Amino acid sequence: MEKEGLVKLKEYKGELNVLSVDGQHKGVAGHRVFTSVGDLDAKEVRKAEVKAQESTKREVVVKELWKPHGKALELFEAAKKS
Repeated sequence: MEKEGLVKLKEYKGELNVLSVDGQHKGVAGHRVFTSVGDLDAKEVRKAEVKAQESTKREVVVKELWKPHGKALELFEAAKKS
């Protein structure tokens, strides 16, 4: 396969390792990916997890608070709302 240009191999410590595969090679050009039952089950599980996360999302509530200072502080202290 290496001579044909399909894969690049390298031997390392007595083990043969595949370094790369030519996806444009005529031997794999007609390869079709198929979906297995396990793939479909995993996809359904992921969808359920995403849906569960979406339903538990919380909204952020922002309150704008003001702290009086300077002359306004005297006004709030006089009104006893500091």
